[in-house]
Amino acid sequence: MTTAKEKTAEAQRAYQCGECGLDTMRAAQRAYDLERTAPQRKAEAQRQRDDWERQQAVWASIGDDDVPRIRQMAIEADCVREATVERFGQQVSIRRVVPPTSHWAHWHDNDAILYHGMTSESLVERFLALSTEPWDGTYAHLWFADGIS
Repeated sequence: MTTAKEKTAEAQRAYQCGECGLDTMRAAQRAYDLERTAPQRKAEAQRQRDDWERQQAVWASIGDDDVPRIRQMAIEADCVREATVERFGQQVSIRRVVPPTSHWAHWHDNDAILYHGMTSESLVERFLALSTEPWDGTYAHLWFADGIS
């Protein structure tokens, strides 16, 4: 029994001698390449399956009742701020959730609130898009980089 490598070498020799066509040589090379890369492809497929299962766990960790829970956590953590924007010539007040921190200006600056603030729904979407771990029910997990990779 000959290996794919030996078959490829034989096909290349036969092609050079004019005993077989280019398609035969390419088929032998393709078979060899597939055999050679099979372990890496199998490992990559397993990694993709594992990633998919982890992502399913993340998506399953957020329920329909979590958006109101996040809003309540933001209120309790004093992380809800109002900013004023102009829409259609009128000043409109909008609410945004900001990170729970005693950061610069305590998030009372209109521009900072508009730039860094999010809605509760946006926090959930950000978490679902970026997190590799299921939500543990804490508000900080939605904001900080060490909780989101």
